[in-house]
Amino acid sequence: MLNSASETAPNHFLCPITKEIMVDPVIAEDGYTYERTEIMRLVRNNKICSPVNRQQMSDKLLPNRALKDTIEEYKKLVETARQAATKQNSSNHTVSPSAQTQPTPIYSHDSILAKLMQELDCEMQEVNTSAAQVLVAMAGLYKPQDGAIIERDIESGNTKLTLQFATAQDHQRFIQHYSMKYPGFLIEQDAYDQAAKQAVIAMDSKMLNEQIKPLLAEHKSGWFGKMMQDLATGLNVPYAEIDLGGDALEKRLVRKAGINTSQAQAQYRGNTDYSTRLHLAFAGNAEYQKFADYYKREYPGFILRQEEYETPLTTLHVSTKLLLETIAPVLRELAV
Repeated sequence: MLNSASETAPNHFLCPITKEIMVDPVIAEDGYTYERTEIMRLVRNNKICSPVNRQQMSDKLLPNRALKDTIEEYKKLVETARQAATKQNSSNHTVSPSAQTQPTPIYSHDSILAKLMQELDCEMQEVNTSAAQVLVAMAGLYKPQDGAIIERDIESGNTKLTLQFATAQDHQRFIQHYSMKYPGFLIEQDAYDQAAKQAVIAMDSKMLNEQIKPLLAEHKSGWFGKMMQDLATGLNVPYAEIDLGGDALEKRLVRKAGINTSQAQAQYRGNTDYSTRLHLAFAGNAEYQKFADYYKREYPGFILRQEEYETPLTTLHVSTKLLLETIAPVLRELAV
């Protein structure tokens, strides 16, 4: 039977054998992580096969130190949230005059972070970026959120986010989306900081935890499909031509740069940071550099990262925002 902590913990914190939070996680030869004592018990009983995929494996085990540290952080958060809840319950019976001047949050900040981490199935050090990334993407924006901050507003008890926006228009688009779709969620917002390209927005903690949080994982897993639909509309082509088996996007991208190499095997995928990963075919490194130079010159900021030339496909990471809003309308007019 699962204990209460295991019932709310992210799946990758749980041992596949016991379904409980691991204390000493180790990586077995099958690539899965187990509680050390449990996998060693199977090894001692001469059951040298994977409990997950049933394939034969050796008894070699490696400590998963990164996961162990993350689990320890999670346990601290859970304990902090438990203590806060206990303290809050006690304060409901005896409240000092000074305490009455401050709002009592329904959810502690630590418990909100723990729940976001569970919902998004991410590590503790990733929760700020991951949650902010999905929140802005739900508003149709794809600005990386590496500098995002989630914190408690001490005065109001609400959750305060520092989010990244490419433009003031994107900031307003975010505000309008949540104000119209989820009235009461946005409590207060500062003016857009043009220099830092960010804005601080206070959100209702109760709505974040009860109404918005359950939508985050759903959007995170489904955003790329929605993006492909928007891309098909932007290019004015049937969805089948833009799906993962079509090449309507890839052949237009290279043709725009003056390259005629076939893109029959080309692909594109979505990254976890909501950028788009292109796998394109080039006749050689010179042709690859011609493509990259063209888009860097004509559409600054479109190419975010480019990898070394490889055959048969070379990988580039591009801005999803610019792909949808700037590049697609241009490619739409291109005859292929």
